[in-house]
Amino acid sequence: MTDASDLADRVQTGDLRLYELEAHADADTAADARRELLERETDAGLDASGDFAFDAQDAESAIENLFGGTQLPLGVAGPVD
Repeated sequence: MTDASDLADRVQTGDLRLYELEAHADADTAADARRELLERETDAGLDASGDFAFDAQDAESAIENLFGGTQLPLGVAGPVD
């Protein structure tokens, strides 16, 4: 299996497209590769987005080119009866 860094290199050189990564690796590795590529291209730190609680493969039918997830703060206001 190809590692995320190698896949990111191949996308960066034009050998692969972002949407083709799952054909070369599992869903988690594909997400890692996309995140690594985004970090290279934007000089942004995306480590926190790689720590998600859902199964990346389960998300394939709901999102394209998955690279991570994020936490969303939730709160409750008022009395709860």
